[in-house]
Amino acid sequence: MLHQFEYYGSISPQKQKYQFWKHDNHPFYLYTPTMIKQKVDYIHDNPVEAGFVNQPNEWRLSSANEQSPIKLTERI
Repeated sequence: MLHQFEYYGSISPQKQKYQFWKHDNHPFYLYTPTMIKQKVDYIHDNPVEAGFVNQPNEWRLSSANEQSPIKLTERI
């Protein structure tokens, strides 16, 4: 894997020795409640898809968990 990190580091615009994370993002405007809900659901489902938990509300640092310190300002 170190070889892969070194390869992606060498072709990155930052020309670093190793690269582990992607350096780009693609922000876009969320202009409807439906789009916002879709993105929130996607974020909540990430730990489930990764196999860390069975349900989104089981992830400790998720706004889907009522006991979490992370809260949405508005219910969607």
